[in-house]
Amino acid sequence: MKSSALIVHDDPNIHPLVKAALSPYSVSSEGVHDGNAALARLRSHRYDLVILDLAMPELTGFDVLRALKTESALREIPVIVLTANSSDEALARSFGYGADDFVAKPFKATQLGMRAYRLLYPSRAR
Repeated sequence: MKSSALIVHDDPNIHPLVKAALSPYSVSSEGVHDGNAALARLRSHRYDLVILDLAMPELTGFDVLRALKTESALREIPVIVLTANSSDEALARSFGYGADDFVAKPFKATQLGMRAYRLLYPSRAR
């Protein structure tokens, strides 16, 4: 069974890199470029995973994460924060708001793919 991911990142050059990292793990993906579009898409489509940047215009990744984890229909979707901000504060806030994993950029495609696989298929990832 193929899983689906929503990539939320304001840099369109990141989308194909993340898509390529996920495809060997049977994960299809779509991308949006801002937090408002992400929330609208998540409310109207079913996704199994969210890959979320923190630094975006209007709604930040923190805003999106907080909204995701407070809406009952969305709170169970695993979230991997993918960001250039690898500070201890960003890490703590991400996990504090409910992120399931945290990957700093630049990232290795295999690492991101394996982390996604672990969240999507926990019984197979042992």
